[in-house]
Amino acid sequence: MADVVEYIMNLKDNLSPAIEGATSHVKKMESAFGDLGEKANHIVEAMGISFAVFKGFETIKEGIEKVEEFHKAEAALSNTMKNMGTYSEESFEKIVKGAAGLSQKVGFSKAQFIGLQSQLQLVGNIGENEMNRLQKVSADYATKFGMDLESAGNTLAKAINNPELARRLGMQLKIDPAVMEHVQKLAKSGKEAEARMELLSIAEQKVGGAAEAAFNADP
Repeated sequence: MADVVEYIMNLKDNLSPAIEGATSHVKKMESAFGDLGEKANHIVEAMGISFAVFKGFETIKEGIEKVEEFHKAEAALSNTMKNMGTYSEESFEKIVKGAAGLSQKVGFSKAQFIGLQSQLQLVGNIGENEMNRLQKVSADYATKFGMDLESAGNTLAKAINNPELARRLGMQLKIDPAVMEHVQKLAKSGKEAEARMELLSIAEQKVGGAAEAAFNADP
């Protein structure tokens, strides 16, 4: 196992300069093609370079950007968990693996779900099942209101973490004021967990399934 880890680390170190070099070349090529304007097609044909090859360079660049986004999201999640005192290698890897599963069902990437967890880890004591529900409803909320996933998660995390401050969520989801008052009374009377679960259930009723429906409807 140690040999495998060492091999992967060495491979990563060896590839990094090459990736940076590839990024530089792609950017130079993009700049050159952009400056050519309408003459680009004729010059490219004269050089014997197909449009497909150039698009291949664009694909490489997009792939590199996605890897960078993924690593940034992982670093943010790790920092949040350490600051909250919830970090362990096992729990971190479980979250990352779970993000991969969620990304296959809705129109958000693995990196975006990991970024979402950086927000949801700020929620107080909550069970694994409830956390999974919160991730799904965050995706539904983001889809319903055209938000990015982290912003949706931040809004829901604040509301779930402190139901007394859930007015913004209540207004956006058009929750009956009497229901919101009931949730706030539960929180004030020391029944925070019950208030959180009731608020989560309401959010699921209002937007539940929006992300998956949009994903399945996208041709």
